[in-house]
Amino acid sequence: MREENETMKKINTIILLLSIICLNVSADVDFDDLKWFNLHWLGSDCNYPSYCDGADIDGSGEVNFYDFAIFSMQWFGERTWDTGLQVTDITSNFDSGNLINIALVDTNSFTAEINTTYNPTYYPFWYFFKVENGLNKTLILDITNMIYWRSYWYISTDLISWTRSASKTISNGAGGEIITHTGTDNTYYIARSPVISYTAMQIYLNSISVNDYVTLDAGLSTQSRNVSCVTITDPCTPEAGKIKIVLFSGQHGGERNAQYLVYKILQFLVSDDLTAQEIRQKAIFKVFPQVNPDGIFHGILRHNVNSKDLNREWDDIEEDTEAEILYARTIIDNFNPDYSLDFHGEWVDDLFKQPSSAVGVPVETASIELLNSIKIGTHWNDVAVTNTTAPPRCFDWFVNSIGYPAGTIEMGMGTSIATFDSDAEQICNNFLSIINE
Repeated sequence: MREENETMKKINTIILLLSIICLNVSADVDFDDLKWFNLHWLGSDCNYPSYCDGADIDGSGEVNFYDFAIFSMQWFGERTWDTGLQVTDITSNFDSGNLINIALVDTNSFTAEINTTYNPTYYPFWYFFKVENGLNKTLILDITNMIYWRSYWYISTDLISWTRSASKTISNGAGGEIITHTGTDNTYYIARSPVISYTAMQIYLNSISVNDYVTLDAGLSTQSRNVSCVTITDPCTPEAGKIKIVLFSGQHGGERNAQYLVYKILQFLVSDDLTAQEIRQKAIFKVFPQVNPDGIFHGILRHNVNSKDLNREWDDIEEDTEAEILYARTIIDNFNPDYSLDFHGEWVDDLFKQPSSAVGVPVETASIELLNSIKIGTHWNDVAVTNTTAPPRCFDWFVNSIGYPAGTIEMGMGTSIATFDSDAEQICNNFLSIINE
C-alpha cells in the first residue's frame, strides 16, 4: 500500500509539473486538460450532474486509473467527453417551460412529469424544456404522467426556428410517453408544439407597432402581464365600410400550435405582400394573440393562474379572477365585429379540424368553409349551442348572447413546420375572398 501511495505522489508531481510547464501546447486533449484532470485526481464524491467537473469520465463516482486510461488514449487527440456536465441536464424554469420532478435514472436517461398544478382535471400534454450538454448524446425522457398520444415533438436551438421530430414518441407501457433524441447541438429545446413565449410575443408586437397600420393596446392579467390587442388596418383608407374581424388565440396556454399559427398570421398581415396590403385597405383586424398571458408564461396547460378555464367563462365574467377576458370582451363590445375566429390546438397530430366530424380537413378548406358558415349566420362547434350541460365557450357567447358571428378552428399538434407559413397565408387569402364578395 505504501508503495502504491508513493507511486500516486510521483504521478501527481509529474502531472502537475508538466501542466505548469506546457500550458501553451495546442491540442484538444493537452496539458490544460491534464492540469484540470489532476485537480480532481482520486476524487471519490463525484455525482450527477458535475461528476467532479467531468473528470470522472466513466461516471463511476471516482476519478481513478480507469478515467486516466480513457484520458491517455486521447492524448493530443479530439476529446470525446465533456469537461463540464458529464451527462445531459434538463431544466424548465423559464418563460413557458413545463416539466417537473426531473430525475436521473441512468446516464442521459430521465423521468419527469408535466406540471398540472392549475389544471389537474385535464389531460397533461404540454411540455417544454431545455437540454444542456446534449451534443451527440442520446436523451431518453420518460414523461410518466402524460397521456400517451404517440405524438411528434419539436426542437429548437434559438427559440425562433423549430423543427418537427423525425419520429414520434413511444409508450412507456404505463400510459406515458418516452422521448428519445440524439442531440446535434450542445444546447437545445424540446416542446410539444412550436413555441412563441409570452416574452417573445411581446418583443415581436413592440417591433411591429412602429408601422402606421398597427396599433398596440393592452389590458392586464391577474399577474399584471399584457393582454395584448393588435389593431391592423390601413389608416389611409376610410374605416366606413371596412370588414371587421377579431382573432383570438392562447385562451388555453398549452395549445401553442394555435398561438404559433396566429403569430404567423400576424406576420403575414403586416407584411409587404400585395394580398396583405389589400386586406389592410378593406378590413380592420383586432388580434388577441395570447389571451391568457399568465397561463402561457407559467406553462399552464389550460387555465389561468386562478384555475379558470377562460374559454368557459364568457357569459358571466368575474372581474377579480378573469380579468383577461373581461378586457377582451370590452374591446369586442365596442368593435362590433363581422367575423370572429377563435384558434385552438387539438391534442392529436396532423389535423386541422372543426367540427369534430371533419377530421383531416385541410386548412384551406376548413377556414373558408368556416368563414362562409359564419357569413350565412351559422357556426361550427363540437358542442351544440343549445347544449346546456356544457359551459358556454367564447364563441357561444358571441353567437347566443350578443349575436356576433363566430367560430373556432382547431389545429393538430403534429402539424409540420412548413405548413404554418402556408396555412397563415392561405387563411389570409380566405379572408380576402370573403371581404371581396
